[in-house]
Amino acid sequence: MHDAEPEMDRAFRREPVFLVARLSSAEHAEVIRKRLASFFEVQLGSVQHWRGQSLSSFYIEPAQPPAGATWISTTSEKVAVSAHTIFSSTTLNKRDVNGLLRFAPAVSDSNTTIQELSGPLSYILHKIPQDIAYAVNDVFGFGSLYISTAPDFVAFGTSIEAIAVAQDIPTQISDDYWSAYYVAGCGIGNITSMKGVEKVPPGSRVSLGEKTFVVSDVRSYDRLLEEKVDEPADIEGVIEAAVGVLGDCKAHLDGKTDIGLSGGMDSRFVVACALAAGLDFETFTRVPPQLEATIAQDLMATIGKEDSHSVIPLGARDAESPFYRGVPSMPDTPILARAEEWFRYTGGDCWSTSLRFESPHLQPKPTDNFFITGIGGGLDRQVAIIASDMEAGTPEFALRRYVSTRMEKRAYLPRAVRERGTSLYEKVLLDAFFKGFDGYQALGIAWLNSRFRRGFPVPDADTMALKVLPKLFVETFKGSAQDKYQAAVLKEATARLVPEWRNVPYYAEAAKNHAREETNKVTIQPTYWEVNREEFLEAATCAMQKDTFLNLSNKELEATIDTVPDGRAATNYSFEFLFWQYSCIRTVERLNAIKKSHPLK
Repeated sequence: MHDAEPEMDRAFRREPVFLVARLSSAEHAEVIRKRLASFFEVQLGSVQHWRGQSLSSFYIEPAQPPAGATWISTTSEKVAVSAHTIFSSTTLNKRDVNGLLRFAPAVSDSNTTIQELSGPLSYILHKIPQDIAYAVNDVFGFGSLYISTAPDFVAFGTSIEAIAVAQDIPTQISDDYWSAYYVAGCGIGNITSMKGVEKVPPGSRVSLGEKTFVVSDVRSYDRLLEEKVDEPADIEGVIEAAVGVLGDCKAHLDGKTDIGLSGGMDSRFVVACALAAGLDFETFTRVPPQLEATIAQDLMATIGKEDSHSVIPLGARDAESPFYRGVPSMPDTPILARAEEWFRYTGGDCWSTSLRFESPHLQPKPTDNFFITGIGGGLDRQVAIIASDMEAGTPEFALRRYVSTRMEKRAYLPRAVRERGTSLYEKVLLDAFFKGFDGYQALGIAWLNSRFRRGFPVPDADTMALKVLPKLFVETFKGSAQDKYQAAVLKEATARLVPEWRNVPYYAEAAKNHAREETNKVTIQPTYWEVNREEFLEAATCAMQKDTFLNLSNKELEATIDTVPDGRAATNYSFEFLFWQYSCIRTVERLNAIKKSHPLK
């Protein structure tokens, strides 16, 4: 998508664009409406607007069709919007356009609905006559919910850019965010790619009125951990919670659900839960690596369901998605154009790996099919720990390694960038220690606040993230490091659900007998320069002409990809981060140009 293309009636965005702001007048609201239409390249009439005494809300339909009846439910007095599919029987009903309004009780302090849901949540309710708006997110802060932190502008919404374009100050990139991104591949904490906009903390409720603006901790993972009794994990409770989510949604998922089954722990657990819920579904495995399919076929054959499993080869684009559906076959198309399109489509607040896929496109009509994914493994397992750490019986070496690798790797980055990025990761660890978590647990908290809630792209509208389940997290978090390292709870839950699978090896066990270049999902992917060296060099050189954090001469650039000082995969990631930051800078330039074109008088 480019400025020269015709305006549409939907934003070129995965998620609905919804903004609630306290504005001084109807004229002020109209300026914001024009800015939103210009930035998201939609007709002015496609920016829906509601105004109370002091609050205005704005809505633009996204590229993806909803999984339920609608992304937005309205009456003359209320507007309810969800940025993500809420997997519950009420909100999935395609015949119930008011399902989202019936979800409104979840915004109250005492309601426990949120901690029973799986997946991301970003739910907003604007009560127009009362001139008040509320928003809630999930207990992990995974969902797309953001607030304005700019002086004299109070707002929240589902899009960083929507908030930024509504602010009257010039938009700037955040040095903190991009420093963290370059040293580890994602943001951390609540900072976003643009100054003046932050992500809402986990488990929060945002309340906005004429004179109030409050972000309160209603049901964060911290609170749930405080409530957890210090006793062995409730494995039956985990099973009941996961199977219960599927059971609640079964009427809408039956006969039209696909589950990606690999050799790993997460997808095996998800399939086991689907079997226990009596769900009618099929499984598929994308290859390479072939070992994934071999294990998946063994699993399905063991329970007599081999006919409901398919193997999808590399290049089958109809089944390819950067959001949890396989290894990409990287296209040979202009890199920077692809980067800008993906940044615009996703909002940029996630991993940059979508660049390895064909450019996104508008979906012309709703699909009846669903997918269930097993993302979120680190929520229930010990992260950043290797075998030697377990043998040593202390997290000390892992903690030192966690910090030192962020500082020592990517020596071609300016030292100031590496120091700034590393300090942000140190701060998250220190915050966890301050709250009373031990070293092993602090590593888990750091993973949650970076790689998980600031790295993983939220699932597509048709995809359920079953394992992003508060009960599973709470029951495993305070377990022994050894149990978490071995994924004891998840493996035992899976074995109880499907006893026939107890002796089928997991991928990590089976891969020991195969060469790494055959089994490592990252290693088998091509680099940007291996697909087209000249295109890569041109894209990197062009990107570095912007004020990016990576700035190499032509000679240094070629030497870096020829010697791959951090290894082939890590070096490839570094340049992907460059392309992502370039896309953010270009976005900021557009935002500021649009604000100049539509000034407040």
